[in-house]
Amino acid sequence: MSKLLKSLIPASLKRILKNKLKKRQQTRIYRLPPVNWVGLPLATLEIVRRTKQSPALIEVPLSKCRGLRAMAFPCGSDSFHPFITALRYKDNEILRDYFKLVQPSSVGELLEIYRKTPVAVMPALNYVYPWDGDPSDDIYQYRKKFISKENKSHGGSGNYEGWHHFGPVSENKVALEFQRLEHIYGNIKENGYVRSDKPDGDIAGILLFRDNDYCAVISKGHHRIAALAALGVDEIPLRIGVNRRSYVDRADFMKWPGVVSSAFLPEEALKIFDRIFEGRQPAFCEAWKDYCGNRRKLAVDGD
Repeated sequence: MSKLLKSLIPASLKRILKNKLKKRQQTRIYRLPPVNWVGLPLATLEIVRRTKQSPALIEVPLSKCRGLRAMAFPCGSDSFHPFITALRYKDNEILRDYFKLVQPSSVGELLEIYRKTPVAVMPALNYVYPWDGDPSDDIYQYRKKFISKENKSHGGSGNYEGWHHFGPVSENKVALEFQRLEHIYGNIKENGYVRSDKPDGDIAGILLFRDNDYCAVISKGHHRIAALAALGVDEIPLRIGVNRRSYVDRADFMKWPGVVSSAFLPEEALKIFDRIFEGRQPAFCEAWKDYCGNRRKLAVDGD
């Protein structure tokens, strides 16, 4: 394109075209098969350094995985993770009770932001991590649309009936989630865990780094990882993407988009990071933890 033609294009249109080209390039890279590092004697930090330009497949202990995003449930077999717990006891009622007990009313309650800000009072479904950007109604609408589509693809109504990360949800959603868990659990138990290089062929996540340690926050494959944990698996192959949000270093907190925009104070952003990194749940989850503790006690007494 000549300089004359470029000068005739409005700046706003240039930005739109640039963003579309960038998104198309990311989609093309996302569809590439991952570079498989499983079984190779390299530290995770070294793998990250070598493969930032393409998806990577690494082996991660379940103890380092955090499930259901901002809920940050550890994914070990003894976790309070509701999917793992429901499979452990093979009980649909456990999921129903989880969604009744765990219902954050706002972004502030979910992310434990105690200032009364426009961000804090938004519905919980609006949330994003401070390293991703600002909570917004656009996020809310996107998630509702995505979840409705996902429900339909798994035999649901195609309507929005709640998110599987926290309540409230409909009775149909509870039944659908448990059905998916049982199906995946049974399939893996009978046939073993089979991954592929297709875009949806792996459990996927992002890596959070703190000093020389890391954890993996699961972004795709929540049902698969729960089934593997319930079956007693200790490590999983995990696919890591290539965008700027796939690798998050605590040391870079002042550069995080949500901090730069002032949607989050630096100390709030670090607190959110540390809670997720350490696999701790928000304060409103205490009732759920008590429920799980009582359930375990009943199981032991029953033996």
